[in-house]
Amino acid sequence: PDREQMKKIYNFLRKFPGWTGTLEQLYHNVEDPTLGYVQLRLGLEILRQAGLITLNDTGERLRVVLQPVTGKADLNDTPIMRFLLHNHSHEDGCHSREDG
Repeated sequence: PDREQMKKIYNFLRKFPGWTGTLEQLYHNVEDPTLGYVQLRLGLEILRQAGLITLNDTGERLRVVLQPVTGKADLNDTPIMRFLLHNHSHEDGCHSREDG
């Protein structure tokens, strides 16, 4: 998920600090046509890793609770974002042998 998508997820959760429902319900509530289910789920995990939410995923339902925040959280410093950013930078520099 990009910065704007993360912002939309977080802003929705700020309106409902103790949100419970399915991933599909959350997907429709966030209302971002550019955001897919996988990106949404990754976004939740990134927010959890940053300490902004607690997340209980039973497989059927999600329970997301907003955590008190002091200061700003660096989402790029979470393990998932470091992995995604690292792999994305390698993809940009990779060329197949056919490219010459």
